[in-house]
Amino acid sequence: MSTFNGCRFLFGIHCHQPVGNFPGVFEQIYNQAYRPTLEVLSRFPSCRFAAHYTGPLLEWLAQRHPEHLEALADLAKRGQAEILGGGFYEPILPVIPSRDRREQLRRLRDFWGERLGEAPKGAWLAERVWSPELADDLAEAGYGYALLDDDHFKGAGLGEHELNGYYLTEAGGKAVRVLPIAKRLRYLIPFRPVEEAVEELAGLRGAAVLVDDGEKFGAWPNTYAWVHEGGWLARFLAAVDSHPGIRMERIGDYLDQVAPMGYTYLPTASYAEMGEWSLPAPAAVRLADLRRSMGEEAGNYLRGGTFPYFFVKYPEGGYLRQRVLAAGKREAVWRDREATEHLLRAQCNDAYWHGVFGGIYLPHLRRALWAELIAAERGLPPELWTADLDGDGAAEIFCRTGEGSFCLRPRDGGTLREWSLPAWGANLGDVLARRPESYHLRGEEEVGPAGGVSSIHQQNLEPWEAGGYDRHLLSAFRDEFRAKGEPAGGFATGTYEARWRVEEQTAKVSLRRANANRWVEKEFCWPFGQRRMEVGYRVSGEPGDCFLVELALGLPAGDSPAGTLLVDGEVVGGFGGTFERTGSEILCRDAVAGGELRLTVMPPAVLRVRPVRTASRSEQGAEEVMQGLALKMSWALGPERKELVFKATWDGSS
Repeated sequence: MSTFNGCRFLFGIHCHQPVGNFPGVFEQIYNQAYRPTLEVLSRFPSCRFAAHYTGPLLEWLAQRHPEHLEALADLAKRGQAEILGGGFYEPILPVIPSRDRREQLRRLRDFWGERLGEAPKGAWLAERVWSPELADDLAEAGYGYALLDDDHFKGAGLGEHELNGYYLTEAGGKAVRVLPIAKRLRYLIPFRPVEEAVEELAGLRGAAVLVDDGEKFGAWPNTYAWVHEGGWLARFLAAVDSHPGIRMERIGDYLDQVAPMGYTYLPTASYAEMGEWSLPAPAAVRLADLRRSMGEEAGNYLRGGTFPYFFVKYPEGGYLRQRVLAAGKREAVWRDREATEHLLRAQCNDAYWHGVFGGIYLPHLRRALWAELIAAERGLPPELWTADLDGDGAAEIFCRTGEGSFCLRPRDGGTLREWSLPAWGANLGDVLARRPESYHLRGEEEVGPAGGVSSIHQQNLEPWEAGGYDRHLLSAFRDEFRAKGEPAGGFATGTYEARWRVEEQTAKVSLRRANANRWVEKEFCWPFGQRRMEVGYRVSGEPGDCFLVELALGLPAGDSPAGTLLVDGEVVGGFGGTFERTGSEILCRDAVAGGELRLTVMPPAVLRVRPVRTASRSEQGAEEVMQGLALKMSWALGPERKELVFKATWDGSS
C-alpha cells in the first residue's frame, strides 16, 4: 500500500463524437483537441492519465487517423495511459435493456483487448447517468470500477471531506468500485490560470479525480488559443510534474494501492447541470433561481430531474427510443450481425436530449439514428399491428410494407407520426416542434471570473425570442376545420375511431371523427412492397367552413441547396422557402436522400409552405436550425360532402 499523503491526481480525457456527426466536425475537433492534447501528454511520461474514446470516434480514427490510435496504444503499453471502456456507441445505459447494456459494454472492452492484449478495467458512463442496477451489468461485463460525478455521492449524504477516495457499491450481490469526479475541478481545469489550478490541487489530500471532456482542451470556444497556442496544458503538466505534493497516477494503479472508504448506495443521478436541463422550462428556471438563492450547499440536495424525463420533454426523441426498444425485442435483429450493429448505433445518446451538449435540436443527428433503425429493421417482413409505441397509454397503428414504415396515432388527430422510407434512409415524420426552453425565458448569467477563459457552462447569453411555439407535435395529415378563421370541432388533436385490415397485400386503416355537423373519414392504404401511399378523405362541414390538412416533412436536404420544390412542374424554391399558391402536385427533389417525393392531391388545393425553425443553445451559443417544412392544404367547403384523394410516391436507392 502507498504511503504518499499528498494529492493523487487521477486525470483523464473523455473523447466522443456522435453517430451521424459531420466528417468535417470530426476532423476539426481532432486537430483542435484530440491530436494536440495527446501530443502534449506524451511529452510528460511521468504524468499518467486515463483516456476514453467512444466507438463512433474510434471507427473514424481507424479510417482517417490510425496513427492516433497507434500512439494511444503505445502510451498504454508503456504504462502512461490507462484506457477506459464503457458503452461502445455511448448509449445512456439505464434507458436501454440489460442485454443491450452488456453488449455495448463488452464491445468496447473487446475493441481494446484485441489491440492491447488487456481489456479495460474501468468504465466511463455516458453523461455520467447512473442507476443502481448498473453495478450488476458492469460487473457482468467485466468492469471493476466506474467514474461518476461527486453530485452522485453528495446525493447519498456524503460530505466534501468524504470524497477524496472511492467506494464500493453493488446490485444483485455484484460489486464495483465508484469514484467521484470533482465538479470544482471541472470548472477550474483548463479555464483558470495554471497557478490557480496547481494551488487547488496542492491543497488536496487523497484522490482528486478529473476525467472530463477532451473537447474542452481545444475545441470549446476560445480554448484552442488558451490551451495549446498559449501553452496552458504544457505549463500545467510541467508544474504538476515538478510539484512534490501532487502525483498523477493511473486510476487502476491507485485502486490497487488504496483501500475503499466504505460501501455506499448512490441515487439515480447525473451531473448537476443535467438535472436542470431535463426539467420543463419553467421548472428549470425555478430550480436555477433556488440554487442561486440558497447557496452552494443547497446543490447537494436539490436534485433536479432525471435523464428519462427528456423522453417526455421531447416526445420526438421518446418515440425514437421506443421504436429502437421495439426493434431490440425482435430476435431476427439479434440473429443478423449487421442488423445488430445498426441497432446498437441507434442507441447513441446525443440525439435523444438537449442541454449545452445534447443534440436533439440537430436534424442530422436524429436522422442518423433513424437511418440506423431503418437499416436494423430492413430484414423484417411486411406487417400491420397495434401497440403503444410512444408510451402514452394509447395504442398506435403500425404498418411495415418493406418500402416504408408508418405509424398512425388515432388519439392525436389520426395523424401520421412516422413515415420512414428505406430508400431514403430517413423518417419524413421526424420534425421537432418549437417549444419553450429555459434560456428563452431568461439569460445565462454565470460568467467566469477574470484571468482565464469561460467554460461553456459560463456563457453570458441574453434571453431571446424563439419566434413562436407549436401547439402540438408536428405530424402529417393533421386535420382542422376553420370557421371565420378560428379552429372548430377539435379535429386537430381529437381522438379518431380506427379500424384496420389487410386486403390483397395492402394494409388499410380507416379513421373517423365526428363533432356536431362536422365529420372526417380518412383511409390510409399502403401496398406491400411498393413505394407509394394513398389517403382518401370524405369530409363534411358547415357552410362557409375551410378544411385544412397539414403535413410536416423532415426532408434530409433541409434548407441546403440540395433541396428543390416544384408545384405543378414549376420550380418555386428550396425547402427553406415560404410560398402560397393553388395547385395539385408538389415534387420534392432531395439530392441528400438521392430521390424524389411526389405528392398529389385532388381536387387542387391552396398550398401554403413554410419552414419550421427552432431557436436553441449549443456549445457556440444561440443558433437557429431548420427542422423541416410544413405544408398546409386547404379547401373551401359547401353544403355537400367533399371527397379528397392524396397520393404519395417516392424513389431512391439507399
